[in-house]
Amino acid sequence: MKQGRIVRAMAGYYHVYSAGDIYLTKPRGLFRLENITPTVGDKVDFEPDILHMEGTIISIYPRDNLLLRPRVSNISSSLMVFSLSQPVPDYLLLDKLICNSISQGIEPILVFNKCDLDQEERKRAKEIYSLTPYSVHFVSALTGQGIDDLRQCLGGGIHVVSGPSGSGKSSLLNAFGVKHEVEVGEISSKLKRGRHTTRHVQLLPIEEDTFIVDTPGFSNLDLNDNIDPLLLRECFEEFIPFMQECRYDNCLHAPEPQCGVKTALKNSLIHPKRYENYLTLLDILQSRKDYL
Repeated sequence: MKQGRIVRAMAGYYHVYSAGDIYLTKPRGLFRLENITPTVGDKVDFEPDILHMEGTIISIYPRDNLLLRPRVSNISSSLMVFSLSQPVPDYLLLDKLICNSISQGIEPILVFNKCDLDQEERKRAKEIYSLTPYSVHFVSALTGQGIDDLRQCLGGGIHVVSGPSGSGKSSLLNAFGVKHEVEVGEISSKLKRGRHTTRHVQLLPIEEDTFIVDTPGFSNLDLNDNIDPLLLRECFEEFIPFMQECRYDNCLHAPEPQCGVKTALKNSLIHPKRYENYLTLLDILQSRKDYL
C-alpha cells in the first residue's frame, strides 16, 4: 500500500504522485456504488503495480475543502499573480479574487511580479495592502528576486495560481522549476489519446508535498455566487475590527450613519482604494437579480 496525491484526472483514470513517481490508477468499484468521485488534489491510499507503474485507489482521505471551478480539493492557498508593469495591476480584479478565495476558506497570497520594472507602482501596491492581513510578495520571475522567499512561504500543500493574462504566471512557474507536463507522454499512449487534445486541471510538484495547480480558464472570474453583501464585509478583513463600532449590526458601510468602518477610513486605518473597490463590488452584488 502506498500513499499519494491525485495530480491529474482523465477519462476515468487518475494520475497519482507518490515519492517522485507517477502511477496511472483506477478507483476501486466500491467508489461508484457509494457515489464517490476521486478529485484532483485528493490524498489517497492505493495498491501499486510497481512493474507497470499502475495501481488501484483503495481509499480517499477526508477533504479540507473543494473548489468547483476548477474542481480541485484540499487547496491551501491561492497565489494571485499580478504584474506591476505592462500591464499595471487591476486592483478591482485582485480584490474580487481575494473575496472569492476568502469566501471559500482559502488563504490569499498576493504576488506582484515584475517588481524591478516600476518602483512607483510597487510603492502604491504596498500602500494599498499594507493595512490588510494578507501575505504580500514582490518578485521578479525573470531575475529570481523574491522567488525563494515565496517558495518558503508556501510550506507544503496545494496552491492555485490565478491572475490576468500578461501577469507572468507561466514565468513564475518556470522560476519555481515546475514541469508543465508531468510524465504524460507514456500515460497518453496508454489511454490512446493525444497529448494535446484537451487541457486538464493538474497539480505540478515543486517539492515533495508542495503542488501548484495548473488549470485553464481560472483567472476570468466574477464574484462567487455564495457571496452576498453581508459576507462581502467579512471578505475585506481589515474592516472587521472596526465593525463593532457601527451603530447597526447589518451596516454595509455605505450610506449608514455612525459607521465604524467609515470612521476608520477617515483616520487612515483603511486604504481609500480598498474601500472604493468594496463599494464597487457591493453595488455589483446589490444589482444582481437574485438579490433584488
